Amino acid sequence: MQARPFFIFKGNVEKPSDSPVRETPMPRYYVRLEPQGITDQDGEELPGPEAAKRLAERVAQDLAKHREELPYQSLVVIDERGEVVHEKALVLH
Repeated sequence: MQARPFFIFKGNVEKPSDSPVRETPMPRYYVRLEPQGITDQDGEELPGPEAAKRLAERVAQDLAKHREELPYQSLVVIDERGEVVHEKALVLH
């Protein structure tokens, strides 16, 4: 199947009906540091739980570099409903 191009005319976008453009916004995920319960207030729009897990891994690596200075024991990634999607213990390097 050949892809059909988008046409832009006077600020309006005309797209084919079978366009892969996402109709709903991406879910937002938040990082919470434990045991203090400190939660990122802005969160991150990510495509899904797997991307949220990758975010947790990156944040954990950054925090581990400063572990001696920070009292955090773990981080938790929660979704917009407050459901836990990933937990990660912070390990001193």
